[in-house]
Amino acid sequence: VGSFENGVGHFFCKDTFKGKPIIVMFRWDARNKDRPVWGQAFSPDEGKTWEWNFFNVSERIK
Repeated sequence: VGSFENGVGHFFCKDTFKGKPIIVMFRWDARNKDRPVWGQAFSPDEGKTWEWNFFNVSERIK
């Protein structure tokens, strides 16, 4: 579940990590069309805090 606003998309889902419930956030930052960034974060406390654990930077080849 999520959406884009001003070139940045936030998407959320529930999952488990090491047997405990978490919320996962996926973030697409497409403000720079030639270099979008995707990231993933986990929250063990219903979104109060986030631990970013993965980033992927893409680059358009011209």
